[in-house]
Amino acid sequence: MSRFKVEKERVAASLSLATGQTVAGCFFVLGSLATAMGRERVGDLLNAEDGFFPFQRDDGTTAQYNRAHVVLVRLPAGVDEEAFEPGYDVAPRRAVVMTLSTGAHLDGTVLGGQALAVSAAVTRVLAVPAVNDWLTDHAPWLAATPRRP
Repeated sequence: MSRFKVEKERVAASLSLATGQTVAGCFFVLGSLATAMGRERVGDLLNAEDGFFPFQRDDGTTAQYNRAHVVLVRLPAGVDEEAFEPGYDVAPRRAVVMTLSTGAHLDGTVLGGQALAVSAAVTRVLAVPAVNDWLTDHAPWLAATPRRP
């Protein structure tokens, strides 16, 4: 085996993109990490850096998707990546409801420590220029830039 070979695992998921398109397929994640126990999580992969990531579609083709265009990632039932977080069993749960830039509504439960992650996701959505343009027109108090006369 080559010393440059990196073992990857597939994790099934569906992507909802800023265009409104939904793509089913799988991520390629590292089978083991030098910095933590277990495999790389999809959240680790998406938050590691800016730019593109490979995603194998259900038809067998692999495409590169830009992280900035991903609105939502759905993992199959039973895939509970946050269970590997320290303190998962004792963290307080909070009910949340969010409306995404696509108009989709999400409701569920997050861990107390994950409120920061939800806040980061909202910040990422608010940073999309089209969202800021909409906010400037319809909710200027939330816009990053003030409305110009």
